[in-house]
Amino acid sequence: MGTIKDAYDIIKDLLNEAKKLKNFDFVEMVMDIQQKFFDLNNENQKLKTANQEKDLIITQLSIIKDQVDSLKMENIKLKSKITSIEKLDDLSFLENEIEIHYKEIVYFYTSNSPDPIENTLKESIKDIYYFVAPKLLTPSEDSKFLELFNKSVNGTYSSLDSKIVGKLKAKFMEYKLIEIKEIPKQPTKIQLSEFGREVLNKINEL
Repeated sequence: MGTIKDAYDIIKDLLNEAKKLKNFDFVEMVMDIQQKFFDLNNENQKLKTANQEKDLIITQLSIIKDQVDSLKMENIKLKSKITSIEKLDDLSFLENEIEIHYKEIVYFYTSNSPDPIENTLKESIKDIYYFVAPKLLTPSEDSKFLELFNKSVNGTYSSLDSKIVGKLKAKFMEYKLIEIKEIPKQPTKIQLSEFGREVLNKINEL
């Protein structure tokens, strides 16, 4: 603003000097410069106004875009919720049975302990999941996933074959019961998915 005023003052001073000198050619030239100055200034003001209007439109569009993005995310969550509800109505996959191999060790407080007993039996995914799921309500290190299947009952310690655990993990992932949680600079963790929690609650209600 100061620059415009300074330029205007210079033109006005030149015009006054030209009039004092009665140099009409110079007066006419200065007046022409003055008119061009006014025209340029008016054009500049119009451009500034147009620019401000465009900035306002851009800001409004940015707000609308954020709202649209938010609605998209909400829509995705609602679709996921609906899918979960629909899946909860059909949990027949939990009744599928899988052949598992347990290694049992019976502890006696003597120097001679019997050799481990290897058992092969069939269990439903529901029973296996119901045993493990509560341990995954909070994130557990992925490397310790195998330990979640260990049992200790009345002095008998049972551990599940690692290959079977791998298959169970794949099954749980396939049915969206568990999810992997990656945190920078921390061990990979595994936990129940939101759907997995809902399934656990559903089983508890049965």
